[in-house]
Amino acid sequence: MGEPGTVRIVGQVRASAGRSVSAVRFSVDGTLLGTVTDGPPYAVEWTDDNPFQRREIVVEAEDSGGDVGRDRIVLEPYVITELAEITSVLVEAGVYDKNGRMVKGLTASEFILEEDGVRQTPDMVAQETIPTTFALLVDGSHSMGRNMEFVRAAAARLTQYLRPKDHVLVAPFSRGLRAVTGPTNDRQTINEAVAAIEARGGTAMRDAMIEIWQADAEGRYWRPAAGGASDGDGAFFGFGRAGTDFANGLYWFESIKPGAVRQPNGRTLAPHVNVWIAARGINIGLHTRLYFSNESDANARDPLLCAIEPALRRKTLIAARRSEADRIIYRFDIVLQGDGETVFLDL
Repeated sequence: MGEPGTVRIVGQVRASAGRSVSAVRFSVDGTLLGTVTDGPPYAVEWTDDNPFQRREIVVEAEDSGGDVGRDRIVLEPYVITELAEITSVLVEAGVYDKNGRMVKGLTASEFILEEDGVRQTPDMVAQETIPTTFALLVDGSHSMGRNMEFVRAAAARLTQYLRPKDHVLVAPFSRGLRAVTGPTNDRQTINEAVAAIEARGGTAMRDAMIEIWQADAEGRYWRPAAGGASDGDGAFFGFGRAGTDFANGLYWFESIKPGAVRQPNGRTLAPHVNVWIAARGINIGLHTRLYFSNESDANARDPLLCAIEPALRRKTLIAARRSEADRIIYRFDIVLQGDGETVFLDL
């Protein structure tokens, strides 16, 4: 369409008997784009920033015996041409029976063609199969992680029904469009392009509810004590509830930073906030905790954090601290599933 864009260049390479492919090099206009040694698939991404310029794509494959094979494709530039000439008009018509099946074998005498009420004589009536280009828009966001095998299987089934002149364009997307493959009618290239799509990046939970409960700055929880008094600051109840922003899944609370909490058994808990999450698809609310990144010494002694194995997962409970204007902000991302999933507590 004359606009710059990222395309995926794929090389179909097969080594001779007894040999293997050691490297495949991709070049555009004499400039090396990349070398792939761990295929198949053998593919690189390239941004064509000027589709009005002629391009030469060269792929070189080297096998384990040192022999090199080379192929090239020339992309002719887009040309804008103005032409005003009418020699005939193509009229496309589909004829179907009452059951929705296409009627075949019709002749010119079986059609009536009129223009502005004037009977016209068709020059030719022919039945032909119009090539089709299918656009596979594949959601590559993190929420598709469990469904990607189904998507790959469905794409493989589609390629089995392609006619010789049909083409497929594979366009993965998450927050934006990723590198596009095609249009192509090579079944292997289509299947490899879909297989290469990895579900990554989070899907925002736009309708979740978050509740927090925390101690005050002295590490004391508000709880009614004997006689209706409180063992904390009566003006600070330590409870909050917020819904996530429907546009982006963000949530926020404005509170005081809790102090370390001393338990009845004498052990001390690092400063933390108890967090509870409820959302569509979550039958039972999820419990977790938020700890603070600038409390590393206290975190290292916290009984709950120390009990989490493997230790690498403890960082999912640590909120990152940053300064913004005159405010201190702690960012705590809650990941419900997949890579970096937040540690949830069985309470």
